[in-house]
Amino acid sequence: MAHGRSRECRWPRREAMTAGPRPDDPPQALHPVGGARRAVLGGAVLLLAMLAAGGCGLLPSEPVSLGQLSLKIPPQPPPPTITVQRGAVASSIQIAGQVNSTHVAQLYFPISGRLATLSVHDGEMVKKGQVLATLDSGGLIYQVQAAQYAVQQDKMNIQSVQLQDQSAPPTDAAQAQQQSLALARADLALHHDEQNLATLVASYDQNQIVAPFSGQISQIANSLGDQIIAFQPVMTLSDPYSQALIADIGNTTASELHKGQAVEVTLNGVSGQRVSGHVASLYVPSQAAVLQVEQSTNGNVVPTPTVTVALNGPRHTLTLGEPFSGLIVLGQARNVLYVPSDVVRQLNGQDYVEVLKKGVVTQVQVTTGLQGNSTTAVLSGLTAGEQIVQP
Repeated sequence: MAHGRSRECRWPRREAMTAGPRPDDPPQALHPVGGARRAVLGGAVLLLAMLAAGGCGLLPSEPVSLGQLSLKIPPQPPPPTITVQRGAVASSIQIAGQVNSTHVAQLYFPISGRLATLSVHDGEMVKKGQVLATLDSGGLIYQVQAAQYAVQQDKMNIQSVQLQDQSAPPTDAAQAQQQSLALARADLALHHDEQNLATLVASYDQNQIVAPFSGQISQIANSLGDQIIAFQPVMTLSDPYSQALIADIGNTTASELHKGQAVEVTLNGVSGQRVSGHVASLYVPSQAAVLQVEQSTNGNVVPTPTVTVALNGPRHTLTLGEPFSGLIVLGQARNVLYVPSDVVRQLNGQDYVEVLKKGVVTQVQVTTGLQGNSTTAVLSGLTAGEQIVQP
């Protein structure tokens, strides 16, 4: 059978499926065995006819030529695009820090010992000269008091010798020499006791921390009875009226900043109040300073670059330790064409973008300008409204 034609299924004629004789057949005598035989034969014929009919539907159809197939390919959707727009491009960095004092002192003992007294707490305001903490001096205070008494006695002895000379002038050279020797001995004793007192006072001063200026106490690191290590900070004293906003920055960021740059500051402690400010100073530690601090602290402290921000306008009421965030504008271009930075690609050192026009994607070379945080200025190669294919 030729390809492309369907199988023809012929059904047996109705008469052929009948087991009995035709009407025009000559009459035959009925025989019990012959009747049964004809019934069986008729059933077999009927079964074959049913199998033929079922098999016709189960047989596979003949192959169909490809020329008879009609395939419909749906149209492809256009690639996603963005529109070239005109506006401003800005490059900026985020910083975060807290309000610190520009006049800060780390207070410590120059000798080791047990912390005997601690007269202040975090946040307390103190005055210059106030004793803040002391070490167990082991009776040194009594030695100082005794030395002070000895000095006073020496001074009284000198006055007594001088009064005696005035009330009873010497009558001969020998008596004058004796009075001079007495005055010299009194002066020598005073000088000796004053030196002893100075030594004891110096030792006693090493056993106490005295406020070098008026300010606010913070970051108390020890409790009564602690064993203090010499030169290890015990507390911090800050002048709350000399405030600055200080933030840690990385070395890369520090290279992009300079004094006077504008900063938009958000004061988190004043309901998110926004105020303008500027970069007041930058601190970038030298490699030698970094190594020195790391060695002196066994690597526990690593100095990092910092930026100090000053607020513009009237004086603001701030709290030491108050957090803030800032946006420093590094560069800005206004009224320029711009596209998202991620659509600008490079080929052989030349910037290009893919432009979609009338359903066709074309590579177009462009000249770029300022690259902002998320967009890039386009100086030439594009016009406003063009559709740029997104990557």
